[in-house]
Amino acid sequence: MCLLSCISIAYAQSNASIWKCGNAYTNQPISNESCVLMPQSNVTVIEGTKLANQTPSASSLTSVKIDPQQQRERDAQARKILNEEMTRIDQRLLELKKQWNHGEVAKLANETAQSAAYLQRVEKLKIEMQRTQADLAGVQREIARLP
Repeated sequence: MCLLSCISIAYAQSNASIWKCGNAYTNQPISNESCVLMPQSNVTVIEGTKLANQTPSASSLTSVKIDPQQQRERDAQARKILNEEMTRIDQRLLELKKQWNHGEVAKLANETAQSAAYLQRVEKLKIEMQRTQADLAGVQREIARLP
């Protein structure tokens, strides 16, 4: 009895209708869309490759040892590069703050205080200042991480 009911369920599922309604595929047609009954076809399952018997290579099992002196040289070089970058960003930030002038940005000859060009230039300057401050904070974090 159970075998008969299992077979009938499997048969019903294998003969289920598939409807294409626009870009959606459903087993019931949607009333307000023009749906097309899709032709019955067998489902093909393609198996992927099996990686069960692969072993990691010998080079990935051993870590590379770096000479402590060489590592110190690399750290010193990284610190030097980051310090140079911090100096460059700091100079750029000072330049932007000078232009910002506590929110009183100098107007160009063809600008008024409420002109769209002036307000847009002020907004760009403000955004660039914020980005430069974030860059400076990021470089300072990187320097703090160095040994």
